[in-house]
Parts: sequence; C-alpha cells; structure tokens
Amino acid sequence: MSVEAILTMLEGVKSNGANKWIALCPVHGDKTASMGIKELSDGKVLINCFACGANAMEIVEAAGVSVSELFPPDSSRPAGPSREQRATIETDKVCMMIYEADKRGGRQQSLADYKRYKLARERHAAMTSSERSSG
Repeated sequence: MSVEAILTMLEGVKSNGANKWIALCPVHGDKTASMGIKELSDGKVLINCFACGANAMEIVEAAGVSVSELFPPDSSRPAGPSREQRATIETDKVCMMIYEADKRGGRQQSLADYKRYKLARERHAAMTSSERSSG
C-alpha cells in the first residue's frame, strides 16, 4: 500500500515537509494533529503519535490498516497474502459471520458493531480479490 493510500485512511492530514505529514491520531481521538507520518526513500512508512505515544502497531490497528502495509512489497517473497493477511482474512470472516448471525437472530446491532462489520467486509473483499489476481 502506498503512503498516499494510508494517508486517505487518516483524518486531518497535513503536509509537514518533504515526504512527511501530520494527522489526527486514531488511537486517542485527537483534536489537534499530533501523529507523524514519514515515507523513507526505500518506500517504508514510519508512523507514531507524539501526544499519546502510540506506536505504529497501535495506530494502524486503530485505523484499520495492516502493519505489513507500511512496508513496500518484497519481490523475493512468494506472491499471495502474508501470514498476517491470512489471519486478518480469517478474523474478518468470523466477525462477518457473528454479525450476520446476530442480525438474523433479531439482536440489536450497535453502530460500532456495524462499522466493524463493514470494515471487515471491505477488507475481506479487497484481500480476497487481490489473492485471486495474484494467484
């Protein structure tokens, strides 16, 4: 995933120099941009929050991005989803099945439940379609 694609998943993004941006931190619900994003010359993306101290793992999880997406594709690795992506696909499948079963059973769904379901459905569709096109 390109840094531009990652930036579109964040809020309050502003340029802060060459290949550097600031944005609102999704971990602690920023009101003022305190998260730094930097793209290195090799395509890797560094990301951290200066206010709450959230690291890249915490930030990407809160933003719904995989940590592996902070690194450029490695042509020496076999094609197809990584182990982390396969785990995400399986987790998303379970999330979707639970949501759909609860909905069929007439259980009330919260907005947070719906948002998680929608994210899982979109991410699952994107990952499985890229898996089919690379395999």
